[in-house]
This record gives sequence, C-alpha cells and structure tokens, in this order.
Amino acid sequence: AAVYLGAGVTVSILAILLHTYLTRSPPAESSDTITAFSTWLTAGGAKWPKLTIAPSELGGLGAFTTTPIAPGELTITLPRKLMLTAAEAPRSLVAHGAVSEARQRFPELESMLPLVIALLAEVDAGARSPYAPYLATLPREVESPTGYGAAMREELKGTSIEPVLRRH
Repeated sequence: AAVYLGAGVTVSILAILLHTYLTRSPPAESSDTITAFSTWLTAGGAKWPKLTIAPSELGGLGAFTTTPIAPGELTITLPRKLMLTAAEAPRSLVAHGAVSEARQRFPELESMLPLVIALLAEVDAGARSPYAPYLATLPREVESPTGYGAAMREELKGTSIEPVLRRH
C-alpha cells in the first residue's frame, strides 16, 4: 500500500533527513579526510595547481591559493563526473507525486529539491557512494536560513534563497 505525502510534508521530511545527516557527527577536517578528498579529486581528473585544500578559519575546509593567480587564469578544472547534481537524483524519487507537488507549490525549490534528493541518496549509500570522499568534507552543522537576521537577508536579495526567506 502506498502512502501519500503532501508537498509540505515532503519538504519537511527532506529538511529533517538533511539536518539529521549534517548533525550526526562532527566535521571531518583531519588530514586523512583532506588526503582522501584530494586523492578522489585527482583520480577523477581534477586539477588545481595553485590551490591547496585545508581547514578554514571560518570552519570546514577551504581552497586556498599557494601562489599568485593572474586575472583570468584558470584555477581549477573539475570534470563533470565529480559533480553531484540533480541529474544524480534517483528518477523514482524525483518523479514521486509528493515531490512533484512540492516542486509546484514551492517554485523557489524547483531546482533545489532534485539536488537535495541526490545528496540524500548518496549519503544513504555511505562508503559505497562514488562521492563518499566529498561527502566526508561537508559541514555537519548549518545555520537555518529562516533564522537569518536583517543584514544577512539583505545580502541574499536577488539570490535563489530569497523567495524561501520571504515565506518565513
């Protein structure tokens, strides 16, 4: 028997699942994580000759220049196969009636929902995911945009998140 979930419920469930993933353990900023991520990037054909990946003072990991970069100079090459996009979302989940309804009711989430579904599918795959080294670098805590103050909301004007903030 199938259970019908309304669009609002689907969006809430996706948010809860993503939040559960992000908060289940502390961020892995160890040299092992950085090495695994760098190795994964290199094996996948990425090139970043003037950058290094390291812990950031702002939290998480960052890419930092190691030598000056000239205006217009290419800083990173990232093959498509290393990119986690909405195209990786399982078709059966994206086509689910509740997801379709959510995409219609919340047009500002149209492009975001398939990507969140793709991310959750890869997280669920764990170490079997071809993106596992990348997933290990993601922060385990994120601030909810609905709690942003006036200054942050002003900075986000004109971005894809602005319509979401207007609802909250």
